[in-house]
Amino acid sequence: MELFINPQGKEERSQAVVYLDQDVDLGGYLYLGELDDFSSSAPDPQEVSGVKEIKSLKKIPNLKATAYLRKVWL
Repeated sequence: MELFINPQGKEERSQAVVYLDQDVDLGGYLYLGELDDFSSSAPDPQEVSGVKEIKSLKKIPNLKATAYLRKVWL
């Protein structure tokens, strides 16, 4: 667990912190698994086991600011 400040300025504890190389939407969901695990219709993300909501994110540039790493709190 890690303590962080959410975009509304409130202090929260995360269940996990992950690092990504692509943009994600705040309030979206991350899931570890295969897309084939889902049925053909779009499932409700809150009903899928193992899904975590993206609570906060921060883009971290490399030294030349040519690429970014995203730190995401779940």
